[in-house]
Amino acid sequence: MRRLWWLVLAMAVLPAWAGEVVHERGEYRFTVAPEPGFVVPVAVPDTWKDEGVEAPWRYWLLDRQVDRRGGRHLDHEVFAYEARSTATLGSAARFSVNFSPQFQTLTIHRVELRRDGRWLDRLVPEQISLARREAGFEEDLSDGSVTALIVLEDVRVGDVIRIAYTIDGSNPILEGNTADGFLLAWSAPIALRTGRILFDPGTRVEVLRQGTAPAPERAQRPDALELSFRLLDIEAIRDLGGYPNWFNPYPRLQISEQRRWSDIVDWALRLYPADAAIPAELQLRVAQWRKLGSAHERAAAALKLVQEEVRYFGVEMGDNTHKPHAPAVTWQRRYGDCKDKTQLLVALLRELDIEAVPALVSTSRGLADELPAASAFNHVIARARIDGQDFWLDATRTGQRGDLRQMDLGTTGLALPVARGSDRLVEMSAPEKVDNGVEVVEHFVLDADKGTAELRVRTQYRGARAERARLRLQSQTLERMSEDFSNYYRKRYGDLTVASPTQVSQDEDANRLVVEEHYRLAAPVQRDGDRRYLESFAETLSADAELPGAMDRTAPLELDRPARLRHEVRVDLPPGWVLSTLPGETRATAGPASYRRKIGQDGGTVSVVHELKWSRDHVTEGEIADYIGAIRDIRDHMGINLSFGMPTPIESRDRDRRLKALLRGAMQEADNDEE
Repeated sequence: MRRLWWLVLAMAVLPAWAGEVVHERGEYRFTVAPEPGFVVPVAVPDTWKDEGVEAPWRYWLLDRQVDRRGGRHLDHEVFAYEARSTATLGSAARFSVNFSPQFQTLTIHRVELRRDGRWLDRLVPEQISLARREAGFEEDLSDGSVTALIVLEDVRVGDVIRIAYTIDGSNPILEGNTADGFLLAWSAPIALRTGRILFDPGTRVEVLRQGTAPAPERAQRPDALELSFRLLDIEAIRDLGGYPNWFNPYPRLQISEQRRWSDIVDWALRLYPADAAIPAELQLRVAQWRKLGSAHERAAAALKLVQEEVRYFGVEMGDNTHKPHAPAVTWQRRYGDCKDKTQLLVALLRELDIEAVPALVSTSRGLADELPAASAFNHVIARARIDGQDFWLDATRTGQRGDLRQMDLGTTGLALPVARGSDRLVEMSAPEKVDNGVEVVEHFVLDADKGTAELRVRTQYRGARAERARLRLQSQTLERMSEDFSNYYRKRYGDLTVASPTQVSQDEDANRLVVEEHYRLAAPVQRDGDRRYLESFAETLSADAELPGAMDRTAPLELDRPARLRHEVRVDLPPGWVLSTLPGETRATAGPASYRRKIGQDGGTVSVVHELKWSRDHVTEGEIADYIGAIRDIRDHMGINLSFGMPTPIESRDRDRRLKALLRGAMQEADNDEE
């Protein structure tokens, strides 16, 4: 009996990796156990090939091995990394793993630290916390994900940290319609990058290579079809940011079972029933909308209701990660995510006898470079077909107004319509009548005697720019927005008074919003001898005409949606004043950008007109150099000091005033000397 007691005690103090131990944190848990049997161990390199490479952070090993045999989804990952400066120590000592307890389990295998050539065990399960730290919650999204936070003690510069874990399980509602992606480089150098994925023997798989990704090796074994790769000494990729969503600077491998886009449509059709009914309350709205003049107006009315009267909030748990709630439930709650709101919108459109279906899209990646998989999509919109023309409607947006034929959806690119017979991705083109833009007129009336000026500013927003202005008005008070406007002019011209409150008017049918301001400027005109100067700057163009962060950029650059911007400075001159600045026209064009500035005088009014147009939403790699040069020219011409000459009588009076002032000063000095 005594011998049995010592055996039990010995087993209790064995290291965690000697067996499987479950650790609970309230309703959540993780396991500490050895690596699963399918994993082939990969050793962390002993040395770095080129120690002369300067990097604050580097990866010694990145390894990912996936087992998809028998309907399983075991995802094993190993990270071995090193902080090479004190600035990165804090990040190195923290490691987090996200998983979804609804359908996944987390097993931690190793937390180790290599120092002076020796591996030290740092796995302390009691110090690993589990918490609902959902990244999307502040963006009105709750998906039930949990974060395991690992914090290491005594981490020093030069230590190599190795963490290994496995996540078992995948969302069952996807029915296995997923693809595995392997990034082969990162913004830090990598000594060894390995990957491996197992399928059932005889499985037909598809591989998509992006960038410089090599083809994986294939091995048909009795128990598995294995695809693998092994890459050494990978240089860091400079991440320039600002890429269009279809561009990825990192080489990438995608691997999945062979399937077609029609397979994904068949899967999605089961989630979006075509006979979804709407509640009686909304039937009354539908009856009112039927009286509208056209199908475009009826569709716009339904879209506005879903956008404005059902707030965005997603509870994406269980089946509802990809399956929408019934329209009646969404309407009763008055909230829903993209799936819920789209299903409600589609049901309303069908009640209005408008052909409509959901459409799967991605806001973060270019679907042209994706294998057919349900996991390729992160958003759902609606496709409405009216008179043979497709309109793409996003029920999660707010602030949209006007005719459907003027609504610009954005940069999502390609969509997969959830409709019977749909078997390919469809390009989402903007309607022909889209008019996005801003037009500003700053009208100065100068007073020569007082040195003051009246300034009236009229800003008209159109299309998508009107939507943004509308959202700004909804998120802050008009008073606060007026303060921001007046502060801008104070910084530029000095003291001023607000002559009349800021006024906002809208033409929702045309999707236009107008803001009008009125100020009295105390002393906007500067003097230099016999000349007067008024500073002007085309602020309307400033944000769009930004130079990229890296002037030696060699990758495509994302721009805003195609738009037309116009900024006019109009100056009413006092009698006899004339424009001294040389009138004329300046142009700059490169890639999708086209700019023109025109200076002139008509009678007693001087005008400077800046116009900037974008023809598309990106600059190609080959256009970057010319584009940067054009933007530099544009920015050089956005600001100009308008110079004015004055009539001779005024100049004489100014000289007389200066002489009298000098005489008075001289007489006062003489009086002081006598005293």
